[in-house]
Amino acid sequence: MWFKFSLLPAVIGFALVSSAAAQSPAAAPAASAVAVSTIASIKSSGTIRIGLRQGAAPFSYFEAGDKPAGFSWALCSAIVQEMSRDLGVPIAIKITPVDLKSSFEKLAAGSIDLQCGSTTHTLEREKIAGFSNTFFVAGIRIAYRKGEAEFANGQRYGRVLALENSTAATIVNRRVGETPQPPYFLGRTVFKSYQEGVDKLKAKQGDTLFADAVLLPLDDAIEFQDKPVTVEPYALLTRKGDTEFIAAVNKAMAKVLATRGEAMAAENGLKGRINGLTRDAWRRPSSDAALSLY
Repeated sequence: MWFKFSLLPAVIGFALVSSAAAQSPAAAPAASAVAVSTIASIKSSGTIRIGLRQGAAPFSYFEAGDKPAGFSWALCSAIVQEMSRDLGVPIAIKITPVDLKSSFEKLAAGSIDLQCGSTTHTLEREKIAGFSNTFFVAGIRIAYRKGEAEFANGQRYGRVLALENSTAATIVNRRVGETPQPPYFLGRTVFKSYQEGVDKLKAKQGDTLFADAVLLPLDDAIEFQDKPVTVEPYALLTRKGDTEFIAAVNKAMAKVLATRGEAMAAENGLKGRINGLTRDAWRRPSSDAALSLY
């Protein structure tokens, strides 16, 4: 898919870009400082290559007809517009659909320049990728079927569900090692999309679900334990060592969030869901990684 921003009104065209399956983030090749400046490449080619994470509504997903959507997509589009003004050149956007696993490999391979989604900035991931400042602060919480009080207090987990290759899955693996098994843990299963996770929970294919609460589809049949498990700072991904590009992204992001953040969130399914930590991140930009609680 191609999108083009210039100093004139945007002209939009479409072209499909394939996305191949890739190894997990932990298995992605270690990245060193970038050999070629992304900023120089954008200036010379007039193109930025964005990996848009699939299935992470309301942040990033594809609507019918492969139309990109979500808060992260709106943010990245606005960032490119600001960069176009700053650099004084029109910039086309080439979109590649990615998942959490393939994002890291495609960045390290140089096939995308920026990943837009709902990816948590962690110290472990810093080993293989670069991160922008935080643009949203979420939290992993534990969901269970409404009315099943035995799973409401954090003492029992039963059969656990978590998104594959996610920080939530890492937490589950750690807790399995720290907590006596039956009757507290009765097994674990991963899922590929948040909707699939909710469906499995409702169908009694699991008893508790560990996930970023803001990413789970709203459903009256599930409830959440009161206390969050972690705090998750979302950031945009770049190649490791791409400091000039990260600085340009951060400069544009700060301007966009300060002037249009609230409106952009409301327009993309996040009305009433901007918490105090997120607003603090917008007022005082930071690239701090998540606390290592797992």
